[in-house]
Amino acid sequence: MDATTLLSSLPHTSASADDKMPPSPLSFVEALDTLDRPDLIGYFNSERTYDMAYPMLENWFLAAPARSVFMTHWFHTFSAMLMPDGRSDIDHVVKGVTIPALLQGFSHAPQYFACHAAAQWVMRQHGGRLALIPAELDAFLEPHSRGWDSERVCNWLCDASADGKRPSARPLTKLISLLWRPLEERLQRGDFHRESILGELGSASHA
Repeated sequence: MDATTLLSSLPHTSASADDKMPPSPLSFVEALDTLDRPDLIGYFNSERTYDMAYPMLENWFLAAPARSVFMTHWFHTFSAMLMPDGRSDIDHVVKGVTIPALLQGFSHAPQYFACHAAAQWVMRQHGGRLALIPAELDAFLEPHSRGWDSERVCNWLCDASADGKRPSARPLTKLISLLWRPLEERLQRGDFHRESILGELGSASHA
């Protein structure tokens, strides 16, 4: 999980001592692992997937058991693509499939998405028992529903709702680069409500 991924607890509610603890933001990993014993749990970008036989696996959140066969193949494939100067050579590894077919909706920037290309190649060569969640229905849900508009997403993260309470949020939310600067500027100004999502996270980190 990369550093631009927010983990959010459920809004605080009163509970008796007999109530069960609410699920943690990552409880879905244990649930999926128990259900299906996959080789990898992660997210895929459904909007950038043109061939559902090979979903475009995202690489910012990955959960896998020790000695995962898929992760081992992925690591070795990606390593084989890397050149000494830090660039990637996809054609050195991938044979018999074009870059547009391999990278689908990410084919506009193959150098940047070389890690994704490696995952796609492993799917084609080795398959894998993968438990993948459509990101737009979960970790991308809130930013995606706001059209990835930086102002609207920042308002959702930094403001309280109309009733003065913290807005709802998925347990896990992925932010992308276009949000970093406007969000950083608001945080540096202290322009966030104590009952906002980020206000609550900040309070928890200093508790």
